[in-house]
Amino acid sequence: MSHPDDERLRSISETVLYYSKIHLDYKNDSKSKRNKRTKSNVELSNSLIYLDKDYLKGTEGFVKLLEICLCILCILLGFWIDGVDGERGFALFISLIALLSTITILVSKLLTINRRLTPQHWFVMEATIYLTLALGFIFAVGLIAFVYTNFWLETTNTALPVIEAVFLSMCSIIYIIDSVIVYKHRQMRTWIPFVSDYKI
Repeated sequence: MSHPDDERLRSISETVLYYSKIHLDYKNDSKSKRNKRTKSNVELSNSLIYLDKDYLKGTEGFVKLLEICLCILCILLGFWIDGVDGERGFALFISLIALLSTITILVSKLLTINRRLTPQHWFVMEATIYLTLALGFIFAVGLIAFVYTNFWLETTNTALPVIEAVFLSMCSIIYIIDSVIVYKHRQMRTWIPFVSDYKI
């Protein structure tokens, strides 16, 4: 006849083994997903850098490419229009900063360099950049609209300032959308709870 304490100990052991197996399966599944997503790696200065080939196929990658194209168009249009009171220079400045920032973030995510920071720090930095750029584009649109209604409308029939303002507005919208996407994909948890952390 088995002792009640032995039965209780056996039950606890089976429970621990069960939850340990679940935790191990979770870790293996997470690892396999990471390996599947980062299929290639590059060794640079004795440091292994993973190449995320699937990033450009996702929503974030597509938005990044769209941002780069819009910024290039804004820069080209900024060179073509004639400035009056600094509005052209500011539009070029914010477009160039946005282009460089977007390319830097794109390369960081392609090479998974962003993983060198904690998810919280990267999320805060990326969201702050996008919102700042969106506000900068809104301000640039306001400057061009003000100068256009007070100067260009009376002296020239060119539609370039209007086209520039439209593309700057599109940049502002796309960066706001990107900040929303980043917020939805944010990772604020940096640890996985272990079975040993819980009392059975």
